[in-house]
Amino acid sequence: MATPGTSTKMTAEQAEARKLATILEVGQTLAGTFKLKDAMSRVLETLGRHHNALRGVVMLPDQDTKELRVVASHGLDEDVARRARYRAGEGITGSVFQTGKPVVVPQVSREPLFLDRLGVRKKTLKQQELTFICIPILVNRKRRAAIERERPSCSILRNGSSATRLKSMRLIATAFVNQESIKRV
Repeated sequence: MATPGTSTKMTAEQAEARKLATILEVGQTLAGTFKLKDAMSRVLETLGRHHNALRGVVMLPDQDTKELRVVASHGLDEDVARRARYRAGEGITGSVFQTGKPVVVPQVSREPLFLDRLGVRKKTLKQQELTFICIPILVNRKRRAAIERERPSCSILRNGSSATRLKSMRLIATAFVNQESIKRV
């Protein structure tokens, strides 16, 4: 199987095996813990490893301020991640959270709504163009979180990885529902 960042094409069987391995690993990670925030970081790392993502974050609204804050990340310094905040409707991430609709930005360098609150993209863009994906997590049709992923632009939709990411995000949403149910018991 090709390593992340290589241009070797996978056979259909290899691509399918990678998708299934990703979903299995994500499901096992989420099922194996009661600490959802820790599991989310491991899920982001899994998606990065299997699908060539450079960075990823899960953002939840702060209970007091309602601002979206990073609660789990992959590929970021913790201090940088801790400083990032978005209001609902602000930038791409805030808009995704507010509308409940996913957004794919094929070329980050050409998107004026991209705020770069994490401050790491400018350095990366000097080396390669990035594609940014932000997906809302909806539980019972209510907005609960936003998940961001960044990948090199040339590899964004290869071998059905978008469908695998969406399935993985659904697993995260299911974990949210389960955790809320446990809290009520």
